[in-house]
Amino acid sequence: MALYLATFAFVMLKDPVLGNDSFSYNVMEISRFPGYAVFMRVLLKIFGVNLYTHIIILIHVLFGLTAIHVFTNKLNQIFKLTFVQNIGVLLLLLFPFFTKPLLANDVASEGICYPLYLSIITYSIKVVFQRQFYKIYFLALLLIALTITRGQFVIVPIIIAFIFILKERYRFRKKPQLTVIILLLLVPFVTNMLDKSYRKVVHGYFVKTPYSYVNAVALPLFVSKKDDFKTLKNEDYKEIFKFSYKRIDSLNLLNSKVEGSLEEKYMRFHENFPLICNQNIHMGGVDYYMNKGFSRAEAYIKTEEACKAIMFNSIRHNFKNYISIYYTNVIYGFRSVFIALFFLITALWSFIKVIKKFELDTGFILFTSLLVISNALIVAVACHSISRYLVYNYFSIIIIPLLLIRRLPFFKNS
Repeated sequence: MALYLATFAFVMLKDPVLGNDSFSYNVMEISRFPGYAVFMRVLLKIFGVNLYTHIIILIHVLFGLTAIHVFTNKLNQIFKLTFVQNIGVLLLLLFPFFTKPLLANDVASEGICYPLYLSIITYSIKVVFQRQFYKIYFLALLLIALTITRGQFVIVPIIIAFIFILKERYRFRKKPQLTVIILLLLVPFVTNMLDKSYRKVVHGYFVKTPYSYVNAVALPLFVSKKDDFKTLKNEDYKEIFKFSYKRIDSLNLLNSKVEGSLEEKYMRFHENFPLICNQNIHMGGVDYYMNKGFSRAEAYIKTEEACKAIMFNSIRHNFKNYISIYYTNVIYGFRSVFIALFFLITALWSFIKVIKKFELDTGFILFTSLLVISNALIVAVACHSISRYLVYNYFSIIIIPLLLIRRLPFFKNS
């Protein structure tokens, strides 16, 4: 209780942190996922401009602490954690509230996504590991809420379905099991339709959030060469590539401009991601299309389409350099190649164990390892590996080693 009160006091005594993301959500910009944009707009309408950001922070911290409490209680229930182990997990879960990205104080989608993510793991334990199949409906709603707020989690329902199929593989044709599998696999499709429908109502265009390729193009652009535009078939795409390349070339923000190790090349990309992406090809593309007479919303959509073409074209011409920097990006997210190998080996080991016999600890180790690995791989495709995209799985730093240690003969016998 003392840790919760201290966290609550720390958050509420600090001012809301407002950034460019906060403004774009507030105005329901077409490039933003609808979940948090609608959340902010509703609170603005209810509480007014002078109060709503403080209400947002209050909701962030209360929702976050509640989700953490329920999650740790569930872990303690199924794994019988000691007091010290419980405190260790709790401290890791509270860590993002005290350091960057200051999840509760930052007026951005992470403040809602973090507790949603923990709630999803809690209900996944109930549905998958404790066979409380009737709770799949609430789990599906949580998954839809999460994926419609941050696209990086689109793989989560697929992972849950995979673990569920492994556990129920001898019974998956029965109605309760089939219901769980179908609902989980439907989540990405339902979210996609809701995302497009929201944009049709608000902006007049039935399209998904145009904010995927405008981020993912940054690394291909970083490793690109001056003449890569020649194989682009669309003249607008060629122009967008040329002025984007010219700008980052003038700033020495190209892979070819960095003499040194892969790590040094990656850090040039990592530290200058906004200059390569947001302040360059993204806004440059939007301005380009608006100058041609397109509306702002149309310009965002067409820039997304241009970035998709440029991304795959640049990867095709510079595949080796792209894979090298991408790999370094993934490893940077883990902070060490040894930590990355630990999760990879753990996932493979637990998969073999689960195939032989599904047990609670090995099943959860596999589930958590896949969440960690998939998130790292997706983040490295979409942007640079920073803490605000990776904090969701910090609890695994303690829980996976703990469960592995418990499987040692001495601990199993005791």
